[in-house]
Amino acid sequence: FGLQPPGAGGMAGGAVPGAPRSFKPGDEVIVDGLKAKPELNGKKAMVVPPTAEERETLKGTGRLIVRLMDTGDQFAVKPDNLRTTEQAANDLMGSSLEDVSMYNPALQTEAAKLRESGKLDDLQNDPELQPIFEDIKKNGMGALEKYWNDEKLMAKISKAMGTR
Repeated sequence: FGLQPPGAGGMAGGAVPGAPRSFKPGDEVIVDGLKAKPELNGKKAMVVPPTAEERETLKGTGRLIVRLMDTGDQFAVKPDNLRTTEQAANDLMGSSLEDVSMYNPALQTEAAKLRESGKLDDLQNDPELQPIFEDIKKNGMGALEKYWNDEKLMAKISKAMGTR
């Protein structure tokens, strides 16, 4: 069981193999890898501080309380079943273009951060990249596929964005 509602005690989990992920209240995360509630996988949530009662119930389980962004429902989740929006977006970027949905919450969150940072404007105004952005704007995902696996181009964009 990767998930249980807060206060549903009695499900103590052992130590998580490997290095535990560190999340803190306020972190935006994507629920991932749940077997008991697979319908929650891919949902965007926020880590929230547990109440005193929840803290007591969760003691020794290693679980965190998260609140789903779309419904406000709260659940206790193992850290291994959470990914930061940045991790999820990075995983998407490493996958095949067919697997990428523009509606993916991780991708939307990272795109919003990129827009707010002003780095996207800088990239679009780069003389070398301008024709590429114009092609993508004009021809959509089909044009993007031409550039997706161009390692030199992607390295330049990653460097400009400060992600490498």
